[in-house]
Amino acid sequence: MEYIEYILKPREPQRDKYGVYNPIETLIQVTIHGDKIDTQTSIDAPAVLGMIQNAPGGLDIEAQSILNVNDTSFTLVVKSGSVPAAVTSDPIEIVIPGEILDGGVNITVTENTDAKWDIRGADGGAAIPANPDFTLYYDKATRSLYKNSASAANLLNTPAEITINADGSLIFNNFHFSTTAQNAMRLSDAVTIKQEGNNTITSTWTSSDGYGSSYGVDFRGALSFEGSGQLTVTAGDTTYGSSVVFYDYNGNGISVKSGTATAIGGTGATSQGFAGVGIIVSGTGTLVAKGNTDAIYADGEPDAAAKGSADIDGTANQNLVWSDGAGRYYIEGTTTSAKHVKLRPVGANFDAPTATVDDVTISGTVGQSLGRNYKITIRIAGDEIASGVRAQDIMDAISRIFTNAPTGINIALGSLDPTELVFSVLRTNVPTAALSAPIAITIPGSLLKGGQDITVTANPGAKWDIKGVEAPDGDVNVRTLATGNAPASTLPDPDAVRGAVLTEQDHADIANGSTINISLEVSEHNPPDGDKQAVGGALGGRALGMYLDISMFKQKDDEPKESIERLNAPIQFGLDVPAALRSTGRIFNLIRVHEGAAALLPNLSTDPNKILSETDRFSTYAIVYMDAATPRRSIQLAGDSPQTGDDAPIGLWIALLAAASLAIGVTLVKRRNQARGRG
Repeated sequence: MEYIEYILKPREPQRDKYGVYNPIETLIQVTIHGDKIDTQTSIDAPAVLGMIQNAPGGLDIEAQSILNVNDTSFTLVVKSGSVPAAVTSDPIEIVIPGEILDGGVNITVTENTDAKWDIRGADGGAAIPANPDFTLYYDKATRSLYKNSASAANLLNTPAEITINADGSLIFNNFHFSTTAQNAMRLSDAVTIKQEGNNTITSTWTSSDGYGSSYGVDFRGALSFEGSGQLTVTAGDTTYGSSVVFYDYNGNGISVKSGTATAIGGTGATSQGFAGVGIIVSGTGTLVAKGNTDAIYADGEPDAAAKGSADIDGTANQNLVWSDGAGRYYIEGTTTSAKHVKLRPVGANFDAPTATVDDVTISGTVGQSLGRNYKITIRIAGDEIASGVRAQDIMDAISRIFTNAPTGINIALGSLDPTELVFSVLRTNVPTAALSAPIAITIPGSLLKGGQDITVTANPGAKWDIKGVEAPDGDVNVRTLATGNAPASTLPDPDAVRGAVLTEQDHADIANGSTINISLEVSEHNPPDGDKQAVGGALGGRALGMYLDISMFKQKDDEPKESIERLNAPIQFGLDVPAALRSTGRIFNLIRVHEGAAALLPNLSTDPNKILSETDRFSTYAIVYMDAATPRRSIQLAGDSPQTGDDAPIGLWIALLAAASLAIGVTLVKRRNQARGRG
């Protein structure tokens, strides 16, 4: 007997509004090596629970299935009605009893540290007392609340007024927390807080000697507010120290997208609504700062991105332009002492962020390398790349930035500056589709400080100039052309095309010196509703990839092009499957609609990323596909486990091989008998 292994990848559980984890459903996949399940065995619920040695109470677990022809794997299911009753993060321990195995000997499952229980937070901690003396600490990594720091001894139960979502965001619904601690709340990482109702976080701390500083909320990543409610945060009091309501430890900033966030500073030599904070107010959001001294401070100088202070020093109704380096906002003093100031978007008073692209023409021919390197330079005005954005983040967004790059063109980031991006297109690129159009560019808001997408101003001098392939052959030229985002096409047999297109008159004209150009042209297509309905009726369980207009044209000398809707005989033509549609095991076909009738065309290509079909007519086509069925076998779900990517139906191939072997055997016997008869 060899060994046994299992992999577990649980779905992320979520808490309900009372802090209890919502019902979860998780698959535990077990794979056996060197033995197999006795197929006469039925695994009931007690037997399953007996296998799992350390399941926390409250879980309903059953055996879902015994899989594969060799019965070497099975699945255990943690049912969706389960509500765990204990906190645990231990690896799952499983022992398979010998009575359900052919070998009859118990097998202990090899421990896998990536297969573990992840039950946290709702139970096993202490309730939050009224008027405590500790800082409320939220650890996003464990999605749990603690007193002062993230340790098991400090774990707190989640109150009914807070929901902790699976992504680590928080929902405050009439949550009120008041503490005598010097700092009221600390957030471990970037957090989004959705406000519902009226919420307060307060430090009632007062310095005993007049020194020391108090923070209302100390946060270590970007803080974002959403929702329709409001949150009021109040810092403690000190005579000579600082009283800071929102303290941005790493300079990531506050974003108020909706609702109201109010900062009330305590007394002290410096009473600040914000310290070290870059502030973005968008949508319907309102950010209010109330201090008890004559100065309110926010991070950033007027119209500058550098750290510093914008000081509202008591002038009544003073107007000040303030910028965090991305968007500009209007600060309006509402009292003579400027104790109450409000930030809001100015709107039409300032220009929206813009971006431009420098002149560049990227030239080439389908199927041939570009032959030289190109540089695409984008310049941003009124916004800038966010400080935490890495080069890899931009590369991950390339397809969203360059929205009409021809297939076969790979674009790489050359250099990154807050207001300038330089991309390179290397000479080794081989385009597979023709395109003559301005370069379309959008900078996603997720990469920008302002958070809003910027569409780069179209520049006729920045364009793609990728020509189709022309293959001259005597006085009859056969070529293919793909426009826009349509896939590249091929005509494998030009002679067959000539024979299917040319008439007797064409041959006579060629003999008299005429030149005839035959072209297969492929473009994206939005067909009429009748064609769409015809395609839908022919899908047969397949999924729609994209519509195409595939047309054949003939042009004699300088005469107008003539559209050919029907050929003298069928011809073969090929298409490259667009990269966006490709997937392992996916099978592609074409559906042709001609004069209202739809036909599914066989794919003759052996390359999974190409389509090769025969046709004798041209009109509306659709690329359709079907994903291969997943074989009934053990599924390994852990991130580090090897994945073969082979989704082929193994049982079908075995059956076909057996049938072929039988046929060969019968043939050999017949031939041997015939030979004996002749002898």
